[in-house]
Amino acid sequence: MPSPGGTAAHTNSLISKKVGEKNKPEADRAASCAIVLVLILGLAASVVGSLFIEFVLRLTGASG
Repeated sequence: MPSPGGTAAHTNSLISKKVGEKNKPEADRAASCAIVLVLILGLAASVVGSLFIEFVLRLTGASG
């Protein structure tokens, strides 16, 4: 899975390149794709986190 920092850096680089080339439609497309990617990755992380939260809490010794 791509790291959030890496995804942001690559997206930033791509958008900057397209803006520098005066290619606004491609810059807009890259930004839109990045937003969708972040939403999908966030949803996936939330689902995985909710499935394993009890295990992680027990593993860390949390009680209550």
